Amino acid sequence: MRRFVEPEADSLNSEERTRVPKGLPEDAGSTFDPSRSTRTDEDTLLATAVSLPQDHSPRSEPAQTEDSYELHRMIGRGGLGEVWEATQKSLNRTVAIKRLREDVMRDPSDSRQRKHNFHREALIAAALDHPNIVPVYDAVEDCLGQPQLALKLIRGITWQKMIEEDQELPLPELLERHLPILIDIAQATAFAHSRGAIHRDIKPSQVLVGEFGEALLFDWGLAFLISAASGHDNTATLELGKEEDLKSATASCPAGTPAYMAPEQTDDNPDRLGPWTDVYLLGGVLYFILVGSPPRTGMNTMNAFILASTGELERPRQRAPDREIPEDLEELAMYAMAASPDNRPTALEFIAALQDHLSRAGQRHESADITRKVNKALLTSDRDYLTLSQGLSDLAQATGLWRANPQISVLRERILEQYVDAAISHGDLELARRMALQLQNEENRNNLEAEIDRRVRVLHRATRQHRLFLGLSLVLGMALVGFGIKYFVDQHRAQERLEEQHNLAVKARVQAERLSAFMLAELTPNLEALGHLDLLDLVAKEAMIYYSSLPQEENDLDVLNRRSLALRNVGRVLRDQGQLGDAEKAINKSLNVIAELVRQYPDDS
Repeated sequence: MRRFVEPEADSLNSEERTRVPKGLPEDAGSTFDPSRSTRTDEDTLLATAVSLPQDHSPRSEPAQTEDSYELHRMIGRGGLGEVWEATQKSLNRTVAIKRLREDVMRDPSDSRQRKHNFHREALIAAALDHPNIVPVYDAVEDCLGQPQLALKLIRGITWQKMIEEDQELPLPELLERHLPILIDIAQATAFAHSRGAIHRDIKPSQVLVGEFGEALLFDWGLAFLISAASGHDNTATLELGKEEDLKSATASCPAGTPAYMAPEQTDDNPDRLGPWTDVYLLGGVLYFILVGSPPRTGMNTMNAFILASTGELERPRQRAPDREIPEDLEELAMYAMAASPDNRPTALEFIAALQDHLSRAGQRHESADITRKVNKALLTSDRDYLTLSQGLSDLAQATGLWRANPQISVLRERILEQYVDAAISHGDLELARRMALQLQNEENRNNLEAEIDRRVRVLHRATRQHRLFLGLSLVLGMALVGFGIKYFVDQHRAQERLEEQHNLAVKARVQAERLSAFMLAELTPNLEALGHLDLLDLVAKEAMIYYSSLPQEENDLDVLNRRSLALRNVGRVLRDQGQLGDAEKAINKSLNVIAELVRQYPDDS
């Protein structure tokens, strides 16, 4: 079980925002980290309730505060703000107090604007009452008149650290753990959009995961308010109460985190911003989950900023070629991070796509379980027809559950190769050739076909030699009657070998007919329910060829029963596939077999 602790200081520092002034020379970007947000200092506000080791604090004693709260210890510190663990006296509960740093408060420059922005963030966060947004309890002033926010204290770790710690997990397990968190954050984002606010800085380090698994989005210092006055169709329902508050909310552009920023965040036109901007950031978070790093990494802040402005992006599978990234999630990430806002989904569509992926997780797990069992069976089998045929049947079921299962193609090649080897060893060269033709690996297919051709030539030579030997034996037998006993002994031995081959052929035929019956009868309803009845098309055609090649006369009741049922199932599968002519032929053959059955066994009919 994961041990939840208060986040460490490095998680705070790695996300600390820095100023990127206009006109910054290209080489100046080398001093910046693209995973840090770019905003003006007056917009910088500390992440909520992130702990800091005590020796990093410039002071260990509590500063004076409003009488309703008692400060205990500093648990987080950023460029302009700090967070204290405190007690709300009236309710005797532990809270987080967010305030400007003392040295910042002593700086008279822009103090009014900083207080104003601090107050604006408090109003926005307080208006967004959602289970996945850190609640704001109160806004007060200390004895010096400096603003303070009382927030819910979240004991946990940042989501970014949680993802980084889980990088050694198999990707399916990592996705199962973190996609639900992404859905929670996307739902919080969609709620904010419905209230007329966009976050502008969504990333894993802006999410706290509590000790009970709750995920909360925090830090609304870059929040942007959308209203009809700003030129957008949707009207904001979140009101700050003063027109100047709305104006100040649009003042800081460009702003964001270059490693994640949408192209429209890189210019100074706020009219380009909207809910689609947050959707881009959500796509960037999905990208981080899939590959283990932000969309733009391995470069300085200025280069990341320039790259963000172009909208250029490396696909997740290109970034992490060794990971088996699900195709639908890669497409969703790229869809959300489309360069043009018009080509992106809404937050609700993004959520629906994630939920759809998770809803199919059970089928993917079942498919993966089937392929694991098939692999185990191949490791322990002696390459008999029944085990190999069952393996192909199981892979058909696994395909119906999850067509993109990467193990299916690998295992299918192994089974076909083993099937070819087994058929060659049993002398079933025609079966070996049919199986070899289904191989995808061209080199293996060519090698096996060459081996089959060689075996065919050897068999033809052996057949000719056997015929010559029999003729010679006959001549010698007629000329040397006294040695006739040896001739009959040789004939008896040859007859024994023929009977042995016949028994093997009968056994193989029974196995093939049983497998055919299973796939055409018992497996058909399951594949039909999954919409993959087409997987049986080849089986039906092969069964039709097989039964058509058998002699018309047969005196075994069980064989005739199996044959009539199999032909009827072949007809049903071909009918459902729309191949009515072939279906009619199969049904007619089934009726002919039934007629023969009645003729030979009138008492049993």
